[in-house]
Amino acid sequence: MGRSTLYTKELDAKAKEYVEGGYEEENHPFPSVVGMAVVLKIAKSTIYQWAEDGRGDIADTLGQCNDCQELKVMHGSIKNELNATIAKLVLANFGYHDKADNTLSGPNGKPVQTDSIFEFIPVGSDANSKKD
Repeated sequence: MGRSTLYTKELDAKAKEYVEGGYEEENHPFPSVVGMAVVLKIAKSTIYQWAEDGRGDIADTLGQCNDCQELKVMHGSIKNELNATIAKLVLANFGYHDKADNTLSGPNGKPVQTDSIFEFIPVGSDANSKKD
């Protein structure tokens, strides 16, 4: 016989309450799975396991937690209310990045293919001097 689970409907409701504003009462800047785990007094791996096992509404609550976190961090960043480095790290988990796109594009936004050959000429060489 396996170990009994800690899961109860009360913990499920407490998790939902955390996401719906309880995180603010805990003085957390935004909801997080680790914050939820601390409030529920369980490991965050347990929350993920419950979600995977389909226990109650925890999978939906976990999704709401992530959505709320993304929104709060994005808005907090825009308003300059959160540390930019931390916000950048959190938002990277949601697919945001600050990578520059260096693709040259031409008509209709299609990439331009270049067949140019570049020749490097040392400074001061005869080939670099003006011809009259």
